[in-house]
Amino acid sequence: MRNKMIIAVSLVVAGVMTYLMFSGLDEDFYHFPWKVFAGFGIMS
Repeated sequence: MRNKMIIAVSLVVAGVMTYLMFSGLDEDFYHFPWKVFAGFGIMS
């Protein structure tokens, strides 16, 4: 279980970094956390 959490966290961090590189800090950034939560909902 612990390994799954580590993998999930690292995937989220990688996704956030990629998102920031491609989009920059614009207004869309504030919608991004909802996408993360939706992704966790799909996985679980």
